[in-house]
Amino acid sequence: RDLHSFPTRRSSDLAITAAATMIIQIALNKCGTDSIAAFTIGTKIQNILTQLFHALGMTVATYVGQNMGKRDFLRIRKGIRTALFLGISCALFCILFLIFFLDLGIRFFGEDVTENIRNDCHYFMNCCMLGYIPLSFLFVFRNALQAMGEGFVALLGGICELIARAFVVILLAAPFGYYGICYGHTAAWTLALLPLIPFYLYKMRTQTKAIQNEK
Repeated sequence: RDLHSFPTRRSSDLAITAAATMIIQIALNKCGTDSIAAFTIGTKIQNILTQLFHALGMTVATYVGQNMGKRDFLRIRKGIRTALFLGISCALFCILFLIFFLDLGIRFFGEDVTENIRNDCHYFMNCCMLGYIPLSFLFVFRNALQAMGEGFVALLGGICELIARAFVVILLAAPFGYYGICYGHTAAWTLALLPLIPFYLYKMRTQTKAIQNEK
């Protein structure tokens, strides 16, 4: 694979993710100051917690890239399984942290937080909790595929993420307002997996068969 295209594909992926986030933000701006404040506080807390997933994803990319050089797909498969287990563990840790310490985080990031802001922030984070396991899988499979040189497939995941957030805004924002928008992240993370997991399984199966045929 031509590695010169990697920065372009990666930047395109980030641009699509940023555009998807802007769609949610545009709809959120119509929900009032309390909802905006709650969403902002929740996003700050979430950005800190999800650094675990970013670290896991970078580790997976390095691991897969190293083993791609020797075409050791059995080792890659074992590593991905371990990474998925670690991802679930990180997701459960984030969920437990939010259950017990969310109010502390709200007080840390917010000044003069009203009861309405607190309740809206709790609702937003509860919705996000539903997607933490899919989010951990997303970081594992997307970084693994990028390390395999399949940047276009990872880009498709970003497009699915964009589509999911757009549908949430169209279908849920109008009838449910802020409470519909809160499901945007979870829907995006889940839908982004649709092209990634099947292609990863296909890639591993075909490459393993090719190596066996060479022997």
